[in-house]
Amino acid sequence: MEKIITVDRSTSFDPSLFFGQEGWSTSDGDEDGRALNLTEVDLERIEFEAISFKKNETSISGEKWLRRLKKTGNILLDAKFLEAIKKDTSVIPTSWKKKLKGRPGAPCTVAFPGVVLVCPQGGRFVLTLMWYKGEWDINPLGLAGDWEAVDFAAVLPRVN
Repeated sequence: MEKIITVDRSTSFDPSLFFGQEGWSTSDGDEDGRALNLTEVDLERIEFEAISFKKNETSISGEKWLRRLKKTGNILLDAKFLEAIKKDTSVIPTSWKKKLKGRPGAPCTVAFPGVVLVCPQGGRFVLTLMWYKGEWDINPLGLAGDWEAVDFAAVLPRVN
């Protein structure tokens, strides 16, 4: 069953407005232009991509994770999409909770890496949607830290 969400692309994503703190920006050149053209998305078509780790890797930097993710060719959903979800989290399919398998005791998290955000201190982040303690929450997650095989990205499969 289709579950369509509309993404308002009449304005660009404004991280300072989103976080209520001046100094946030988007990183030039770190946007998936294909995602920026999406104005409607069927939530049931979204997949949660986990990056394959090389032998003996237990974690990698978020920057390396993002580079590997870009190589998949999938459309990386962006912060504007997540902003649309924030307006009404009831549109999120219940199946997402089952698909997001986190570590025991840890929240289930999926990143929306179609745009990289830069905080006032210069750190690079992507927005994440998290199911934790019975609620959906949106938070930035730093690309400087370690990411693990259970860190997912929201993508639309590439069209061949």
